[in-house]
Amino acid sequence: MTYNIKGQSALLNARHIERIAEVIRDVKPDIVGVQELHRGTWQSRFRDQAAELERLTGMQLFFGRAMSKGSSEYGNAVLTRGTIIDTRIDPLPGKGEPRSMLGATIDVDGIRLIAYVTHLVAWARFGSRTRLMQAGAVARMVAKSELPFVLMGDFNTNPTSEELRVFHDGSIVTSCVAEKIVTHRATKQCLDYIFTDPTWQIRDARVIERGPSDHWPLLATIDRRG
Repeated sequence: MTYNIKGQSALLNARHIERIAEVIRDVKPDIVGVQELHRGTWQSRFRDQAAELERLTGMQLFFGRAMSKGSSEYGNAVLTRGTIIDTRIDPLPGKGEPRSMLGATIDVDGIRLIAYVTHLVAWARFGSRTRLMQAGAVARMVAKSELPFVLMGDFNTNPTSEELRVFHDGSIVTSCVAEKIVTHRATKQCLDYIFTDPTWQIRDARVIERGPSDHWPLLATIDRRG
């Protein structure tokens, strides 16, 4: 599952993270890529949303910081019912709000893979040049993966954009390009994606039309080819 949770909404709704966790618990995914997670920011009422999500879902969590100020942090995270074995965080290029990609080596029922989670810059067409640089950087990093991988995140662009062409060469498979899926409620666009290593295939992908975020979570069932 990939889920932009819009953690800043906790400022207006104290139960925001609790409601996000309810969706995740009910769906029971093996791995969740999370974007827009806050730790100690004023938007989160100075609470640690990473610790809250880990506690409320009962899943193991790793937080990948994209930016920080003092003791407050903002970024991505991965949740899993499996075991996180190794982690890394890589900054992405571009001016403006810092962006990053986390990578977590995870063991789920004896299957070992790397879960990558990222969130590319927004700003519609004004951010297209930066998104193009960031998408290229992401593609180069996952191409070096020594294990099968799944790449999840909010790419802030539609499936036919120039920014996503780097993923259309057959080396990475996306769940959104094949059909029209809406993941962002306000714009009625697909902005959130799950890509897989070529050794895996996506059996099913669907949007879970629930939760308090402006993004619907996207859920995919994947397995090995052959």
